[in-house]
Amino acid sequence: MKNSYPRNIKGHEALLRRLDSHHYQYPVIEDNLRKYIAGFRGEEIISYQLRRLPSNRFLVLKDLRLQFNSQYFQIDFLVICVYFLLIIEAKNIAGTLFFDKEFNQMIRTYNETEEGFRNPLNQVFYHQDLLSSWLSAHHFTFTPIKSLVAIANPSTILKSNAENDLISSKVVHAEELVARIMKLEKRCENTKPLTNTSELAQILLDNSAPLFTNLLEKYNIPLIDIQTGVVCPSCSSRPMTRVTGSWHCDACFTNSKDAHILALEDYLLLISPSITNYDCRKFLHLESRKVAHKLMSSMGLTCVGTKKGAYFTDAQL
Repeated sequence: MKNSYPRNIKGHEALLRRLDSHHYQYPVIEDNLRKYIAGFRGEEIISYQLRRLPSNRFLVLKDLRLQFNSQYFQIDFLVICVYFLLIIEAKNIAGTLFFDKEFNQMIRTYNETEEGFRNPLNQVFYHQDLLSSWLSAHHFTFTPIKSLVAIANPSTILKSNAENDLISSKVVHAEELVARIMKLEKRCENTKPLTNTSELAQILLDNSAPLFTNLLEKYNIPLIDIQTGVVCPSCSSRPMTRVTGSWHCDACFTNSKDAHILALEDYLLLISPSITNYDCRKFLHLESRKVAHKLMSSMGLTCVGTKKGAYFTDAQL
């Protein structure tokens, strides 16, 4: 995959490429994609700020998805130092955010429109409890767990009707994140230090289970609605035809050597994490078994098995 987007975003992009623009789920997928991209960009901003932490005193883990009993929970960022663990919930929301203590919700005002959100403080407190239980189950004891909500957009205005300083102590703009963590470290210096932070980090990573969502099931889209064929990189027409080692578009007369790459990535993201030679030919509208094998091999896909039982897969997905 060529860009740095996570699998979920790439999958939504693939889904929009493969659906008719008049499909009843198209606007829903578009709206979700915008939200996922905004969230990803927010996490990138937080990541950039956290890279300023001294690496000899802090470890930063991203996108942990852990299971306690039968329940999974995901942590955007976990900062590990010898004195505490810090859960960071990343939010990239523009406008004015009002934390309503009375109704325990967050209200966003943007372009004169109000919209209600779940209070992110509830989420980080809940994750604190789950992580504490998870650590106890894995025999890590005496591990103070702290939490923050980090707002990626520097122009977002924060307001609250809370009389105490809970909001100001728990919600912070990304640019202030490192300073807040350093102050927290200073306040916790008298805490009994952890001696196995590297071991803890590795165990957390080993137990993290990425979420793979079947998008066709999520949006209740039948496979027949997925349009096949190689998409023209110039005009988005489909299908391109294979002519003497290249892909040709009959609509705009574009020729491309590698237009099949995106099509095969779409298949692996939407239909199956593996693809056979037959499925490749069917999806790309090819006749030659030899050409299909060559195209998949040239992408660096891993071939598993031999002869008719062989299939290709991409571990990077």
